[in-house]
Amino acid sequence: MLKIQKLINRQVIKYMALIFDKYGGERFLDTLLNALYARNLSDSNLQNFYSDKDVNKIKNKNRELLLAAFSPSAEHFSISVKRVHADLRITEAAFDSFVKNLNLELVTFKVQEEDIEEILIVVNSFKDDIVSAYIETDYA
Repeated sequence: MLKIQKLINRQVIKYMALIFDKYGGERFLDTLLNALYARNLSDSNLQNFYSDKDVNKIKNKNRELLLAAFSPSAEHFSISVKRVHADLRITEAAFDSFVKNLNLELVTFKVQEEDIEEILIVVNSFKDDIVSAYIETDYA
């Protein structure tokens, strides 16, 4: 089973590398991330995750992660997505807002629908590692 999963992962990575190159590589990624973070900073569901934070540092970490994901030679990530997001208390609603914003930016950048679907499948595959397992409570 592990061998099959590794083969599937390699195929996904190769396909993502093709998508990455198709739209302009690193230049496209940088422009996309700038637009995405501008949108995220104005999104009321996400603003609190960026207050008192170095947004450029966050953007650069996401850039590194995406470059690793798009690299056909990448076998694994050097960081644990789960560990990095563990203390951020990211809710399902916040994750969904991030994905929605990414989708909107990909459409704005004229990424083809089938490529958007593939990109979002990869992003959504990290949901369980990113969304915190705590219950929001209203103490008011």
